[in-house]
Amino acid sequence: MRVCLLPLRAVCLALSLWSVLPLTAARAGGDAMIDYASDDAVMEAAITEARASLPRFLDQAAQADLSQGRWLVKWAHPVPGGHEHIWVQLTRLAGARIEGVLANAPNGFAGSPGDPVTVPRSEVSDWSFTSDDGRLHGNYTTRVMLPALDAASRAELEAILAPLPEEN
Repeated sequence: MRVCLLPLRAVCLALSLWSVLPLTAARAGGDAMIDYASDDAVMEAAITEARASLPRFLDQAAQADLSQGRWLVKWAHPVPGGHEHIWVQLTRLAGARIEGVLANAPNGFAGSPGDPVTVPRSEVSDWSFTSDDGRLHGNYTTRVMLPALDAASRAELEAILAPLPEEN
C-alpha cells in the first residue's frame, strides 16, 4: 500500500494500494509516497469505516456549496496490480455518480491535479470536508498515517482533525 503525502489547502493525504512493501519513502511519477503492506489491517479497517459512513457524508455534500472546494472523496482508481487511492475534489453529485477533479498528481494512471473525473460510489475509500472553522472531518486513512509522519506534520494535522462522527 503506498500512501501519497500532499498538502491540499491546509494538508490532506492520499493513499495508494499497490504492493506489499516495507514502510519506506518513495516517489513515482506523481506525489511523494510512503509504503504500507497491502494487507495492513489498521488501514483496511479505516477504509471500511470510511465507506460505512459515506452515505451520511454524501447526503451532507449534496446540500453543500461544492464550489468552495472543501468536499473531497478518496477514489480507489484501478491500476495494474491494485488500486491507487487519490483525493478528488467534488464538483457535482448525480445519483450514483460522483463528479470532481483530481486533487493530487497520480502515480499509477494518467492525469494531473484539476483533471475532471467521475468516481463510482463503489470505488470511494475515504472522504473529507473542511468545516467553516478550518477543521478536517473524515480522513479515516489520514489518521492511520499519523504515526508515519514527522513530528511537525503530525502536530499540524492533529491540530485540525475533527473527531470522527459517532455511529448511530
